[in-house]
Amino acid sequence: MKHMIEKIKSLKTAIRTVFFTSVCVLVIIELFRLRRTLSGADLRAAFADIPAPHILLMILIGLIAVTPMLAYDFILNRELGTIYPKSYILGTSWCVNTINNLAGFGGIVDIGLRYSFYVPEEKESDGVQAISRIMPYFMSGLSVFSAISLFLTIFTPVSPEIRRYLILLIGTACYVPCILFLSSRKNMKYFGRLRMATAGKLLLASTADWACVITCFVLTGYLMGISIPLFNLIPLYIIAIAVGLVSMIPGGIGSFDLIMIAGLESLGIESARVVTWILLFRLVYYIIPFFFGVLLFIHYMGGRINTKFHGIPKMLLTSAAHRAAVLLIRLFGIYLVLSALIPDELSSIPLLRSLDPVHGQLLYQFPSVLLGVCFILLGRAVQENVSRAFPFGICLLAVTFLYVNFGEVSWAASSAVLLLVLVMVQIRPRLNRIQLVYSAEAFTRDFLILMFTLALFLRFSGHRAAGILFRNQRYLLSRYGRLWLQLLAAILLITFIYQLIVRYLSAGRQPLGDAFDDARFTSLLQKYGGDSNSGLAYLRDKRLYWYRENGADAVAFQFAQSGSKCVVMGEPIGKRDAFRDAISQLLVDAEQLGYQMIFYEIGQQTTLLLHEYGYEFMKFGESALVDLKNFSTAGNHGKRYRTALNKIEKQGFTFTITGEPHSDELLDQLSAISRRWLDGRREKGFSLGFFDRAYLQKAPIALVKNSSGEICAFANIMPNHSADTATIDLMRYDADLCPNGIMDFLFVSLFLYFQGKGVRYFDLGMAPLANVGSFEHSFFQERVAYLIYTFSRRFYSFNGLRQYKEKYAPEWSSRYVCYPKASWLVCDMLAVYRADNRTPN
Repeated sequence: MKHMIEKIKSLKTAIRTVFFTSVCVLVIIELFRLRRTLSGADLRAAFADIPAPHILLMILIGLIAVTPMLAYDFILNRELGTIYPKSYILGTSWCVNTINNLAGFGGIVDIGLRYSFYVPEEKESDGVQAISRIMPYFMSGLSVFSAISLFLTIFTPVSPEIRRYLILLIGTACYVPCILFLSSRKNMKYFGRLRMATAGKLLLASTADWACVITCFVLTGYLMGISIPLFNLIPLYIIAIAVGLVSMIPGGIGSFDLIMIAGLESLGIESARVVTWILLFRLVYYIIPFFFGVLLFIHYMGGRINTKFHGIPKMLLTSAAHRAAVLLIRLFGIYLVLSALIPDELSSIPLLRSLDPVHGQLLYQFPSVLLGVCFILLGRAVQENVSRAFPFGICLLAVTFLYVNFGEVSWAASSAVLLLVLVMVQIRPRLNRIQLVYSAEAFTRDFLILMFTLALFLRFSGHRAAGILFRNQRYLLSRYGRLWLQLLAAILLITFIYQLIVRYLSAGRQPLGDAFDDARFTSLLQKYGGDSNSGLAYLRDKRLYWYRENGADAVAFQFAQSGSKCVVMGEPIGKRDAFRDAISQLLVDAEQLGYQMIFYEIGQQTTLLLHEYGYEFMKFGESALVDLKNFSTAGNHGKRYRTALNKIEKQGFTFTITGEPHSDELLDQLSAISRRWLDGRREKGFSLGFFDRAYLQKAPIALVKNSSGEICAFANIMPNHSADTATIDLMRYDADLCPNGIMDFLFVSLFLYFQGKGVRYFDLGMAPLANVGSFEHSFFQERVAYLIYTFSRRFYSFNGLRQYKEKYAPEWSSRYVCYPKASWLVCDMLAVYRADNRTPN
């Protein structure tokens, strides 16, 4: 026996899992059984002749009648010496008792749930014993009322139908003495050893419990208009319950009904009214509390399951519930728009009675269409977790509630509105985003939903309007034309209101990050250094997002905002060990504000890190690094580099580096060269520099002069404060003054200059779309990127760029674009294109 007990203990986790699974199955079975036994037609028939206040009062009485049962579990927890909060005991007790009322399964559910909710693992044996002592007293109240019924049967003029069950009442009345005797036995671990004080409390709680059950049944009949002497009704009810318990059917369904119908018919009540009475009682005492109990079961058991699986179930369920809420809101909006097609009795509304049918119908339909459109927009705000969606939604639901009940109460629509109120309250904690940033993807989806819905409305309402016109010959064709003009005006008004609501939800569009701060950014670069793209921040055409550690700046991101998307240029800048935390914080803050982040021209390590955060990625090009340690103009390998230098030097051209600050005279000369090089074409920005005096003052400039000392070409050194890698940005020349090969001369001269400075690499920059989307088996998104850039570029041609840089034998490394998984690639690439091709200020 001991071995068997140890074996059971070793399997307790599996047993608990099987038990909870079984309870879930029983609950589901009970729900399907209720669906079969409690139809909507039955409920509508039951409610037909009962005033709504009486129905609400019945439900309230039913919920109150359940509350005495909660005392059992407070007594049980006192016996076990647990320290659970009162709120926990209240919630779990309601769950246990209401589920047991309908799906008790001979008390197994009752015992199992109490054991699981209240018995600590270290007190398993004591817990089982305590439950065994307390549970028999749950029926003691029924025994008390059986004794009372026995007294009424003997000493009052009860119905002869009741006297037939005299022996059953005697047997049930004897239950209390038997239990009191059994529980007082000191030699019994189970069922015995119960203190008399505890027995008295349990007996009192059970008596109150059964008194409330009987009261609920009596008041339900009274609110239906049925009045029967209590000396007849109480014994009859107790007998029906006792027969139901003997039958072991949950709630006594079937046997209880037969006894009550037969007994109440003998008292002169029609069987149809008795059936309605029983149906309503079962609804308010068993079914409605049962549904609350199921919700509590899901809450408490779900909490345990969620803890066991590290929060994943809650995350999945919350996400699913949120999507369901969005779907419900949108469907209700579509319903409101299409409900305007349902013919309405306009004559019942004095204001519209004087109008002609067409215009009256249009005026009456307009609020429904407007509200429907607003609900579709509310669905978008809820999906985006906008905090202002809650007050907007509550106000919208209040207005809708008044509208759907204008003239005549609509129970179905009112119920839907109240359901949505509960949905909004439930999802309110998730609505934490400061503003709505309407992305192109979101606007397109909502626009398609609206257009489809409005198309259906106009399609069918147009036919109805035409039908009215043809049925009433006094309306001319011009009147039909006026109708469509009014429809157009209605659409424009809806669009205007839609824009106002979007503006309200947008809350002024708070931007991400900060404007460029020269001193702050320079301090960061001086402390940690940057990469080849870091100096582009000095162009001031981008904003900066700062990540701080211990109150000090650690990482910065340079980005440009394009609609709802923020395009980050290059790698994070600053302390490398903080990149992961910085990216995480950036994504959190961007999410809070509703922006989608796109990362442009980043390396493999950052790409893989972003992939952990759910980002998709695609190759966007390749970056070229010349290894200056191995670069040489000597030997056969360096012959072409020597040729490039000697060819230009023989013509009298020289290479020099001038340090900052630069004179206005020098910048004027460079500006003239830049204008001639552009030849009327537009400057780029974002990922490439443009001619800006403040920007050029940040670093030295490489100059190429002819034999006359006149500057004919220049390149500015990128101010990235990197001791390891050097690069340039602007590289411009005067074609009239420069011979062929001037760029090769400039590059080789720069290589040699930085090699002498001890710099390891020279970055030749990226070759966009190099080996991207041009192969037969390339990814679809890479093909899309290739098409967008090849067909939308202006004068910066990417063809042959990689081949030109290849002559310097660089090390090629891939560069990527990372974008959110939920966004549309086309929109993301267009955002990158707009950021990369905006006109500099």
